[in-house]
Amino acid sequence: MRFALLVNPKSGRGGAPRRAAAVGERLRRLGHEVEPCLEDAPDQARRWLRERAVRADRLLVAGGDGTLHFVVNALADPPPIVVLPSGTANLLARRFHLPGRPAPLARLALSPRTTAVDLARVRHLDPEGRRRECRSFLCAGFGYDGEIVRQVHQGRTGPIRMRDYLGPLAEVMRGYRPTPQEVVVDGRNEGDWVFGLASGLGVYGPGWWRLGPSRPDDGRWELHLFPQLTYGRFVRLVLAATGAALARLPEVRRRRFRSLHVSGPRPAPLEVDGDWVGTTPLDLELDGRRFALVLPGP
Repeated sequence: MRFALLVNPKSGRGGAPRRAAAVGERLRRLGHEVEPCLEDAPDQARRWLRERAVRADRLLVAGGDGTLHFVVNALADPPPIVVLPSGTANLLARRFHLPGRPAPLARLALSPRTTAVDLARVRHLDPEGRRRECRSFLCAGFGYDGEIVRQVHQGRTGPIRMRDYLGPLAEVMRGYRPTPQEVVVDGRNEGDWVFGLASGLGVYGPGWWRLGPSRPDDGRWELHLFPQLTYGRFVRLVLAATGAALARLPEVRRRRFRSLHVSGPRPAPLEVDGDWVGTTPLDLELDGRRFALVLPGP
């Protein structure tokens, strides 16, 4: 088989290149061809993906959820993707129980088992107020969620660790005053909400929070809408998410959808796939585009 290998050199606090090299060497010993991407700059990596990766049988991606977001936005029709988890939360890897060590990752690369993963088309405003569009495979959150991620990314000086979210979380809970946003789901007005999280895979936060049952390939995402947060309510939500029981809370509204529109009298901060991208208004649509993800064999 021919493998293209994209490595995020900053992912995993610099550990992604070592993991990727070990997996690549194991595949070469088995007689497979592995071509690594040696470009660090995003523009160069994007060019490499479009020129080289599209000719491969499979694309190895060594990085986290942000690296995969980069890939699905760089390629309209990527080859089947093998994720070598090396990020902070690795939510997609947790969702599909992907391995982390080189030997099982090399076996994963050769697995015949795949699943389709829905991609959402996301339109929003960037931090300068310009209209932007991207593809998302994981989630989009406005209000509290977007503000926490905004503060984390504005204060980052290197790779993000889970503890980097604690300070912004406390700051947001103490002083953030969200602007209610009107939420329209598949053409139906659901009223005004201060916090919403749309998810394609049903995982969130540190990885063990479960938003509820979901399928990656059914052409729909799940939306959870939350009221104004207090410390007590936040703890209650965390406990419910840990047990995949958010939908049982009477104050939380859950909807499965194909299209979502969010807007308000003032913009609300917005994150997509774990990165701060700007603000509402948000338009999110499932239009049938997917990518193939390689899963561990039976």
